[in-house]
Amino acid sequence: MSGSNINCVFYADSYHPIQAGSIDGTDVLPHDNAVYRALLCSSAGLYDPFGDPKVIGDPYCTLFVGHLSHFTTEDTLLKAMSRYGRVKNLRLVRHIVTGASRGYAFVEYETEREMRRAYEDAHHSLIDDCEIIVDYNRQQLMPGWIPRRLGGGIGGKKESGQLRFGGRERPFRAPLRPIPIDELKRLGIPPPPEGRYMTRFQVPSPPRRRRSSTDGEEHSHKRHKHSRHSHGQERRRSTRGLNIQPLVEVNKALHKLVMMIRKEMENLWGKVILSGVVNGMEGGISRRSGSTIRACDVPPVLRAGVRCLIVEKTGLGFAALLAITEESRRTSN
Repeated sequence: MSGSNINCVFYADSYHPIQAGSIDGTDVLPHDNAVYRALLCSSAGLYDPFGDPKVIGDPYCTLFVGHLSHFTTEDTLLKAMSRYGRVKNLRLVRHIVTGASRGYAFVEYETEREMRRAYEDAHHSLIDDCEIIVDYNRQQLMPGWIPRRLGGGIGGKKESGQLRFGGRERPFRAPLRPIPIDELKRLGIPPPPEGRYMTRFQVPSPPRRRRSSTDGEEHSHKRHKHSRHSHGQERRRSTRGLNIQPLVEVNKALHKLVMMIRKEMENLWGKVILSGVVNGMEGGISRRSGSTIRACDVPPVLRAGVRCLIVEKTGLGFAALLAITEESRRTSN
């Protein structure tokens, strides 16, 4: 790469967990357990971006607003975001138990034009003395999207050790090393756009609605309003079509696997040192952290094929995932 590209960046058009964990978008191996988890969720089709019943409205007119103060209310946010256009719908995400703000919200505007104005002008503005970030609705508009709670997402803090790149706040930097084109293509990761990098001062454009030149914005918005439910069902069906096997069979196999691990633990130590619940059934899992339950210490008899057992609470209940190491892959081959 030439020296003139040192300060150049590029942004992700689609989401791949391994690429999102790479500062220059050229990694071919996961570098932390969260990336393993996101990769397995993506491969098995365990996340449905259209499965959340709380998500309503036109995604092309909807903005994500983050880094909000936990004291910011719906009224305050509505007043601030109305400076850029007519707000049609606003949802401040709150904790399901305590009702406290989670620090982010989704704001739907009447038109795409108003959404784009807010996308450009509201970014890094202040609300209740907090500098907010604004992004488009990646959950529904970014192909392959995996949320932060499943190990994906965009951004993050350095202290967590789980930074995710490719977004507006943390773009990919232009690679300083040779790009492994063949490996990236094998994994389905889009390679860096050599010769078409951007500067950090350029604003990446959000996705545009696909429509013919004769369709006006008003007509497209009405058409979307009347067909969004059927459209969501079609997209859910297409997403489920990516599953390795039907969800019921997956759950049965996972339960069988957990029982096998429990049996191995009983044979080794004479008792089960890990406990938990998978799909309402008892299993061999341990250490609760938020909505995630992990077993980081796996019996030696299982180390050849398993790095850790993860149980993640999803919209479909509890689903167990296995993080397979590269060493175990080579061993199995």
